[in-house]
Amino acid sequence: MGRGPQTSVAADRPVIIRWGWNATTGALVQAHIDNSKTIVTLDGAPVEGQLKGGIVRDATKGYYLALWQAEVGTLGKGTHPLTYHVSWAKQISDGNDTFGPGTRTESLSDECSLIVE
Repeated sequence: MGRGPQTSVAADRPVIIRWGWNATTGALVQAHIDNSKTIVTLDGAPVEGQLKGGIVRDATKGYYLALWQAEVGTLGKGTHPLTYHVSWAKQISDGNDTFGPGTRTESLSDECSLIVE
């Protein structure tokens, strides 16, 4: 997620979908985890991700982040729509902006297509 509108994948390669959240502190990332509802779909079906490694600090970029991953296996040839939507139960911050009810950004969405060749 968070890349271009299309990603190509070889037909025999397993697909791993990743998404994440970053903030200026670990506590702000935890607030996102505690208050967000994230829906990822592949071909219209929900995809369940697992938080990988907890909250980590990226020393080179100077922020904290959490990454989720879903291993969906190999896909049939063709175009597979992938969507991401996140909303929050209450306002949160990433240290730069605020998100959630009553803010400019009450939710975030992304979509792309996986092209299996």
